[in-house]
Amino acid sequence: MSLPNIDEDVVEDIRVLINGFCDFHEAYPNENQHIFRHVLDQVQQFDRTQMEYIQNEKSQEPIWKFERKNLTVYKRVFHPGKGEHITGADFVLYKKVSSPGKIGITAVQVKRNRGRRYFEFDDRAIIQFNKFIKSWKSAYYLFVDETFRPPLDCFLAVSELHALISPYTSTKSIKIPNADIRKYCRGAYSFYKLFYDCNRGSKQVLNNYLNLAISYVQNTKRVLIELFTDI
Repeated sequence: MSLPNIDEDVVEDIRVLINGFCDFHEAYPNENQHIFRHVLDQVQQFDRTQMEYIQNEKSQEPIWKFERKNLTVYKRVFHPGKGEHITGADFVLYKKVSSPGKIGITAVQVKRNRGRRYFEFDDRAIIQFNKFIKSWKSAYYLFVDETFRPPLDCFLAVSELHALISPYTSTKSIKIPNADIRKYCRGAYSFYKLFYDCNRGSKQVLNNYLNLAISYVQNTKRVLIELFTDI
């Protein structure tokens, strides 16, 4: 059943989440804003939206449902738990694939250069990078180059990022020039088109993915924003 003014509600829902992260997320608040910018961009491209619920053992989980032509996309949020100190946010895309009973999953983490000529990876960022690649078989970094107006978005596979990091011998801080990132750059249009049009992502059984998502947010203390399509 369609809900009135749901588009406005969806936008407000995302903005409230953004503001909430900014209130108590001390380390990198704007990475979260860029995640929600991408989620919001995807949401606003759809023709019709409504709310549905997933029935769990003890409760019903609300999710947003977006429809456009023959494509349906859902949004929900995995949270580390009440009272946890949030260290960041990532987003994950998944869709059904041709393999029976399996889905294709792609995870994305955001990295900004804060208007500098390089993207910096300190000790903490390297540790998180290693956790990220161990958790997700299909994973990308969204590099936001803020030397451009508006910022330039570049999606890189973690294997490409690893190739850029490997030559550095410093264990304290790695600075990757913006120009090196742009050599591997995939724009947002190409990235999302491949996801929606193709069987993209690592293939897993749904329940295994859900267990992985819950374990990931608990171990990393990072919020996980999910978009998934059922066709």
